[in-house]
Amino acid sequence: MERDRYRINTPQVLHEQFDDDVVLVNLENGNYYSLNASGSAILRLLANGLSPDSIEKQSSAADAAAGSCVRALLAELLSEGLITPCDASEPIEVKEETTAAGLDLSTPPALQRFTDMQDLLLLDPIHDVDDRGWPSAINDGQHG
Repeated sequence: MERDRYRINTPQVLHEQFDDDVVLVNLENGNYYSLNASGSAILRLLANGLSPDSIEKQSSAADAAAGSCVRALLAELLSEGLITPCDASEPIEVKEETTAAGLDLSTPPALQRFTDMQDLLLLDPIHDVDDRGWPSAINDGQHG
């Protein structure tokens, strides 16, 4: 659907661009993620107001394979809670400089999930510490 618009699911999702890749942190589940260059480009286009249909139509590989790449990444980003649909009351503003023309999908977009830091990312440093201080969590049996 042409009016499908998405945004990064802030404030629970933090993100940062590093060269061609993007790292995202979901503070709700403690997972962090890495998007490769083509995935980062698609995320940027979505966050700048382009619909998935527009991205598919404008990409340099405007074919069924491009469409399935965009849709697969979109489904993954949604299922991980990294992006969320804009609601009907949110104004849809596509930035003029935003275009998917020349989007290179020769390397399919890839989202990698990492769970090795969940304990630290989910730790509430103000409330969930014992006398040793942060980053030492209170034992589960000591929660009050």
